[in-house]
Amino acid sequence: MSDLREAGARKDTKRGSHTATAEKIMPIYARLPRGPHPLDAPGVAHNQRIRIHGGMIEAVATRGYPQTSVKLVVGLAGVSRRSFYEQFSSKEACFTATFDLILARALRRLTRTYRAAAGDPPERLRAAFRAWVAELEQNPKALRLVLVEAETAGPEGMWRLQRAAAAFEEPLASALARRPPAGGAKRGGTPAEPLPPPVVRAIVGGLRRATELRLLDDDTAELGALAGEMLKWTLLFDAPAAARLRARACAHRPFPDSPALECGACGGDSRRARLLRSAIEVGLREPKFESLSSPLIADGAGLPFEAVTELFADPVSCYMQALQALGDELLQAVASRELVSERWPAAVCDAVERLLCHLASSPARLLTLAVRAPAAGPEAIASLRELSYELATMLTEGAPARARSRIAVEAIAGGVWQIICCEALAGRGHMLPALAEHVSYVVLAPYIGPDAALAAIVRSREAAGRTTGAWPSAA
Repeated sequence: MSDLREAGARKDTKRGSHTATAEKIMPIYARLPRGPHPLDAPGVAHNQRIRIHGGMIEAVATRGYPQTSVKLVVGLAGVSRRSFYEQFSSKEACFTATFDLILARALRRLTRTYRAAAGDPPERLRAAFRAWVAELEQNPKALRLVLVEAETAGPEGMWRLQRAAAAFEEPLASALARRPPAGGAKRGGTPAEPLPPPVVRAIVGGLRRATELRLLDDDTAELGALAGEMLKWTLLFDAPAAARLRARACAHRPFPDSPALECGACGGDSRRARLLRSAIEVGLREPKFESLSSPLIADGAGLPFEAVTELFADPVSCYMQALQALGDELLQAVASRELVSERWPAAVCDAVERLLCHLASSPARLLTLAVRAPAAGPEAIASLRELSYELATMLTEGAPARARSRIAVEAIAGGVWQIICCEALAGRGHMLPALAEHVSYVVLAPYIGPDAALAAIVRSREAAGRTTGAWPSAA
């Protein structure tokens, strides 16, 4: 394990600065001696496995997951290809096992720190966040594999990311539920009501986004203050008001097995728009993104092959432009002048309603943005990250006061997107409008406080005569 920690702690290099070239891959570990040594057969296998995990971390940090190969991993690990396949069935299996190992270690560290810390739950959470920042400083490459690269590993990577988030949601919810209720109740009093699961999910999504951005930027200057900002972000929502949020009744039907974009999506009915829609639908239909091809796109649009090559450099370019069109349409659906007016709290509630209905009414759109597009690679992931940030900026730029946390906008972007992705992955995308009050609370509370946020949400609920329903089951 010390070898694995050492591999993750090395200074992160920019992708493309090839530490391992195609001609010669330099191992990052010394090979075991060929002659006698103190390790028995199980010890040798364990040693090799740890080195392979370290090789995977290094390979993904320098090349990215899509460009990582078994050859690169074994070269960096200093083991034979045969030894690799004795431990793992494929590159994918090695990646997911490495992901699980890193996640388990980080979760153990945070749990131990929280339990050992003195003071009330907020102080113990502060200690846990400091431990998280220390993990970020000591093992940036390892955490980058989990938080950044897993999205490029296809559906399995997305599922693992959601399970990772859920692994942090449960202890965070428990920690907050054990705090005294507002008003300063003494130790041993009645515990506060638990935060609604969607709010906890958004808190964790915001914490993840704040970490992810600093990993991407190699930003160590703000790490000293990050733990405190994470605590502020978490406690912004920790109020009795949150318990009064309600899931709304939802009339949308479950998504079909083979969703298609509605006519008019991606710019109307021009040849270009038809090809863009076809690219999205092919991306949803094909099991691997690499299957996307000009003939498939042209066939889906009912156009000759030449139509694709005339308008786009390649199939990936077509898909990326289609992704941009879907994002632009989402922002247009949310936009309103009232978001920069005195009616800002009410306007946020209305805009969130439009956002969630827009996604829930278009299965192909939601599944592309929340589930499928990351498999297209780093460019698509960066585009989605920018879309979520533009959305958060649009929703918050008219706020009447400054946010109560410096990471508020990026965390709102991550928190709202986390709710959307989780519902889509769990097959509940059609029920997104049911969570409009929770999403509105996530946007409003950092700026006007939880009580004023709840008041605005209740006024919106009453003005529309909306009914509420039961909780959607947690993922």
